[in-house]
Amino acid sequence: TFAQAQHRIDTCKKLLQNSMNERWMKRVVTCDEKWTYFSNPNKENQWLDPGQEAYPVAKRDRFSKKVMLCVWWNFEGVIHFELVANNRAINAELYTDQLDRMYTALGKKYPALINRKQVILQQDNASPHTAALTRRKIEELEAIELLPHPA
Repeated sequence: TFAQAQHRIDTCKKLLQNSMNERWMKRVVTCDEKWTYFSNPNKENQWLDPGQEAYPVAKRDRFSKKVMLCVWWNFEGVIHFELVANNRAINAELYTDQLDRMYTALGKKYPALINRKQVILQQDNASPHTAALTRRKIEELEAIELLPHPA
C-alpha cells in the first residue's frame, strides 16, 4: 500500500541520518529463528577411485524430529542461543523470556553497551517480535533501542 511504501521511505531516511561508522555497527544486535534437525547423522566423506561407485548413505527422513534454534549475534559472533524442543514454535511469551536471557548474556559480554544504553536491536516483523508484550519488554530493557524494520 501507499502507507507501507511511505513507511519504508521514512525508515530508510532515518537510517541514512545515522552516522554509519564502525562504532554504530558495533552496537547492533540481531536475532533470528530457524527450524533444524535434532539429530544430524554423520556423513563421512568417501575417497573413491575413478569409476568406483559411492557407498550408499541413508537420507534423513523429512519427518525427523526438529527443534527451533534461536540465535542472537553481533559483529563479533554469537551472543546467546537457545534450542526450543518439542515442536514448540516461538510466541510472544517465550520470546520475551528469551530477551531477558539474551540481555543478561549481553550484559556479561558487553557491559559498556548496557551501561551506556547503546544497544540497537534489529529483528524482523514476525508476530512474536511485534506483539504488544514484546514491545513492553523492550521498553523495560532500558539499554535497548529497536531498529525499525519496515514491511
